[in-house]
Amino acid sequence: MKYFRSTIIFAVFLMLSGCQTLTKTNKQSQAAPIITIDESPVTAQAPKLLEQPPKLIQTNWQPVIQPLVKNLLRTVKIDENNQLLISDAKNYSSQYVSSTEMNKIIVKLISQKPVFNIIDRLIINQSKSVLGIPYNDSSVSRSKMLTLAKNVKADYLLFTTVNEQSNLPDTPVDVVMELVSVETGKKIWQSSTEQLKAKPASKSER
Repeated sequence: MKYFRSTIIFAVFLMLSGCQTLTKTNKQSQAAPIITIDESPVTAQAPKLLEQPPKLIQTNWQPVIQPLVKNLLRTVKIDENNQLLISDAKNYSSQYVSSTEMNKIIVKLISQKPVFNIIDRLIINQSKSVLGIPYNDSSVSRSKMLTLAKNVKADYLLFTTVNEQSNLPDTPVDVVMELVSVETGKKIWQSSTEQLKAKPASKSER
């Protein structure tokens, strides 16, 4: 009997020892994973430089337009105080051209002599609105501009076209001016910077 009791106690002891070992094993298996930190030095990358947009070439239009307007006022023989509609300048060059800036210069130069009465821009924009023409669209066809000129009761219509403009400052440009009779639709005068450059100036022009 004493031997049997000792055997039971020893078996219970073995069972308790096995439970503690299993518990320790489970705790170890549930332990947090080991994180390896990469301590190698990090090489900083230089920031990328943003590309600068190309600079716009600012052409000084005053000395370009002045000889053309001077040629117009000297050459065309018409009565004074005629109504003139100045069309927005058309640009066929690869460079930017401010039609508003160019028109202001043309208006200023033509106003120096009482040959033409230049129709006000407000009246032109109002008539464009009635005819469905965008007020800031310089690509309007000549036929529509003639219709507009008749609508504002203009006698003459002046077209300005920039055919070529270099992307280098202080270089020649190719500009053409044309004066059209609104009544007949025919061109009565034309000149260009290329023509004036090729033609030697007379003593009266110097």
